[in-house]
Amino acid sequence: MSTKVTIAHGIDPFDFHLYEESGDPGHLHLEVVNGDTTTIHRIPTGVLIGISRRMASVDLQTVRCARRTDAEIREDAEGEVRARQGTEDKLTQLFGALTYGDHNDPFEEQVARGVWAMTRQRDRCAEIVSLAERVEQGLA
Repeated sequence: MSTKVTIAHGIDPFDFHLYEESGDPGHLHLEVVNGDTTTIHRIPTGVLIGISRRMASVDLQTVRCARRTDAEIREDAEGEVRARQGTEDKLTQLFGALTYGDHNDPFEEQVARGVWAMTRQRDRCAEIVSLAERVEQGLA
């Protein structure tokens, strides 16, 4: 009879098994297989409570990010570009240069760069949400 109670397991992107050992209350065990090497980490349950609380708050932000529509992204990009172009403050003009380009570039070019960057961010958030759903369903 096994003394392990599986909490989560998966093989993609890596082979792992998170379980509770019946003879070790207060700890969870994370078994990670990397090629021919298997490592088992013993994790105090209290640590996991703190991590899960942190993940829940991050998850809410990630879900909001993943649900952003194209219209919302465009509106945000336009607002950022207007704020940068409508000020003489050098710091504000500089802020966002990596995303939008030079504040003197044409409005539509800056907006297009911003939309591209924000869409990529939304897509990454959607991938994270999808992976979390797969893990929750035991498919990852």
